[in-house]
Amino acid sequence: MQIKALRGNSHGKSMTIWGNVLLYVVFYVCILLVHRRWGIISDDELRLSHVDDISFGEAFLDLWFNQYGKMISDGLALFFIRIPFTLWKVIDSFVYCIIVELISYLSGRRRIVDKAAICVLVLLFPFRWLDSAGFISTSTNYIYTFLGFLMACIPLQRIMSGNNLRVRDIVIGLIGGLAACNQEQSGVSLIFFSVVVAVVSFVDKNKKGTVSAGVFTAAYIAEFLLFFLNPGHMNRLHSTAEMDKYLPEYADWSLPYKIFRGTTATYANLLFNRCTLFMLVCVLVCVLGIVRKKYICVVPAITALFIDAIDVVEFVGYFDGHFGTPDAFLPATRPRFIVFAVTCLIMTVSLLISFWQLLEGKIRIFVLALTCMGMGSRIMMGLSATIYASNYRTFTFLLFCMIMICLVLMKEIMSLLKDDRMDWLVALLPAAMVLVR
Repeated sequence: MQIKALRGNSHGKSMTIWGNVLLYVVFYVCILLVHRRWGIISDDELRLSHVDDISFGEAFLDLWFNQYGKMISDGLALFFIRIPFTLWKVIDSFVYCIIVELISYLSGRRRIVDKAAICVLVLLFPFRWLDSAGFISTSTNYIYTFLGFLMACIPLQRIMSGNNLRVRDIVIGLIGGLAACNQEQSGVSLIFFSVVVAVVSFVDKNKKGTVSAGVFTAAYIAEFLLFFLNPGHMNRLHSTAEMDKYLPEYADWSLPYKIFRGTTATYANLLFNRCTLFMLVCVLVCVLGIVRKKYICVVPAITALFIDAIDVVEFVGYFDGHFGTPDAFLPATRPRFIVFAVTCLIMTVSLLISFWQLLEGKIRIFVLALTCMGMGSRIMMGLSATIYASNYRTFTFLLFCMIMICLVLMKEIMSLLKDDRMDWLVALLPAAMVLVR
């Protein structure tokens, strides 16, 4: 009997391994197909034109002293532009597989059906948004820094779950922190999340966790300052070249107005530009709310349907100098702005209430933290003169936060169904949105 049981366990483990391999092969092929029409454009084309004029070492040092100071992300872009573009596509597709595995690990969702759900959610990402600065440059600055953020969250996840830190967790976390803190959005978000973990540990009276999270917070702040204070980045901060080129009127904006424009531009794109992932969040909140009889949770979906039904150009505009991205009409156009502001307020409040009612404990804190990090990462673009010139790529971190929020909501729905076959139905539900996107 014991031998049969051992054989059964071995067979089940073997099936799981092969199931994981098959899933990742299919996902990898799908990502490769996404890459098939990508070409060398924009910043990539500019960097390629200088490959014969300057060595990699000289270009790398120039990043530190004269350019933006993003030694890791731009350094990787300098390296990848020097290899065949097809080879980079092969490598880049593998990066998305690593992202899926890390999200699976951090969320504790290790079943094949859970990983399939993550794969489908990642395929909902609007990859066309990565073309604005060149696919290589945009990927290294936004996708790879998000990968670093996930790596840096590994020790934080172990602290939050009450597990002891291993040496490899610390090493991976610090390496990931360097990559994440090489970019403002992911760096600030990582510091924010580490502070949240420290506060949660303190409230739980977990002294060891509080100290550990505090140490990682200090380490991530130091890594961020290493990027923020280097000569290249300081040159960019003190230069008016980008402002003069992309948004001359930015010089007259006050700090509150910069935050205001960052907020309106974020909501205009998220709510009024038919973002598939955001629509999915609303749908999942609605489904979970109906099942749990929390009927206020249908408000986000109803609001999303209202936005989808109206003529959005009446409330958001595509203005000159905004590089094809929408923004709200200014408060001077009161009727339009009032409808825009009220709609955004209803959506925000109803979603926050829904998260609070549908989730509990640390899961609730995690989702609220993801919401703050995601929205904050895009709103903070109001502090840059490239708020519009940076185009849609600055939504990357926010969209991946939405992917993780969707995963949490799908997990909650699966826990209510208690049926493996229904779990697959829930996991593949977002695929329907891939077809209609």
